[in-house]
Amino acid sequence: MAKSELGRPTLYLDVDGVILPFDRSPFEIKTLNGLYSYAPEVVRRIGSTCLELVWCTSWGKRELAELVDEIDALRNGRQLELPGANTPWIARKLDAAISDQEIAPTPFVWADDDITSRERDEIERLFADRPHLLVQPDRRLGVDEVQLRSIEDFAHRFE
Repeated sequence: MAKSELGRPTLYLDVDGVILPFDRSPFEIKTLNGLYSYAPEVVRRIGSTCLELVWCTSWGKRELAELVDEIDALRNGRQLELPGANTPWIARKLDAAISDQEIAPTPFVWADDDITSRERDEIERLFADRPHLLVQPDRRLGVDEVQLRSIEDFAHRFE
């Protein structure tokens, strides 16, 4: 496929353990509402890529809207619905991302701290012919410099 045929690449982005580390971050952090820590540099750099932001998270619409109000650089994303109440979150996220790709195929990045070999295998099986990148941060630290650079490098291929 030529670059022009691929469309704007998509970033399926989780929140907890990715942009909000559970413990500490290799980047300088700020606190949101006294509850959450995030790295402004990570948010700024992700927000400045050509990637279409798609929230792929268990956060509800209201909580995500409050977060996005605080983190302005990630304001323009849409949120995937995660059907399947009796299914583990990661399986619901995988199904939602696959469905989204079936509707509008694009190159994509999926950043989630819970990706397992099952999700990796399924993505590779379904999308071996489509550019994609799976990023699995250590949930305690969130996205690190190497992972952030890999997201940016992936995006640069489609600018």
